[in-house]
Amino acid sequence: MKHLGTIFFCVGLLALIFGAVVAGFAANEIYFLRPAENALRVTLTISEGATLKEIARQLADQRLVSSPRLFEWYVRSRDLDRALGQGTFEIMRGTNMRGIANLLTLEGQQEETITIIEGWTRNEIADYLVSFGISRDDFLRASDGLEGYLFPDTYRIFADATADDIVQKMRANFDTKVGTISQADLILASIVEREVALDEDRRMVADIFMRRQNVGWALQADSTVNYVTGKDTPSLSLEDRDLDTPYNTYLYPGLPPGPISNPGLSSIEAVRNPLPNDFWYFLTDAAGNVHYAETLDGHNENKARYLR
Repeated sequence: MKHLGTIFFCVGLLALIFGAVVAGFAANEIYFLRPAENALRVTLTISEGATLKEIARQLADQRLVSSPRLFEWYVRSRDLDRALGQGTFEIMRGTNMRGIANLLTLEGQQEETITIIEGWTRNEIADYLVSFGISRDDFLRASDGLEGYLFPDTYRIFADATADDIVQKMRANFDTKVGTISQADLILASIVEREVALDEDRRMVADIFMRRQNVGWALQADSTVNYVTGKDTPSLSLEDRDLDTPYNTYLYPGLPPGPISNPGLSSIEAVRNPLPNDFWYFLTDAAGNVHYAETLDGHNENKARYLR
């Protein structure tokens, strides 16, 4: 009997220790976990009508909770299961269950869609974002020095997103979609983007500009002058053509100091993979059609015919 009592005592002690460990784990998960300083933000979307079990499974799948059953128990023990909201939430990995449950009882953050057009400049993007409540000055400050790196695309943003939030999304998207690119190639792609619209024309014009650079010719791209004047005309006035600015590729050979737009992937790929051709001149008419010439005489004939 003495031995039996010892066994019961040991079993009971082990049960107490196990219970204490489990309780400690649960308490840590529910109350004491804290996100690391560089914790990843996870976007979680809860659909209308989602059950607590489904939500707990989503959280576990995203590695936001380690035990979906413990999360369910905690939510029910606090009578929060009927208060869970729907929508899109941002949760930092490492947030404790109490914090997650409190966040999910709020209505999900509203999202909006913004579409940045290929070839827009920082100024054009800033003008567009005003209608979404983003201060023009704030965006220009946040994107200072990033002309060319604000990747044109469609983005989902939270309604309370700041200019910095949007710029970070665009810059990260550039790194993902474009990868490594030289400043020279990015500048040239930004010019190609503003000069012509079709993929085949972009590859041909990229080749023309590269050959002009190789022989020391001026690029003579109207778009580089328009970048300074803010105009968007198919041909320059004599006054604009004489404008003394390093962006004037009629006066100064080589590339301008920086990108003149935020090019799309097509223009970037055109510079990476130009289409060899024998033309040295081109122009774009008012309808967007591109006309090529091998000689200056042929180019002047095209100007007389298509730019009247």
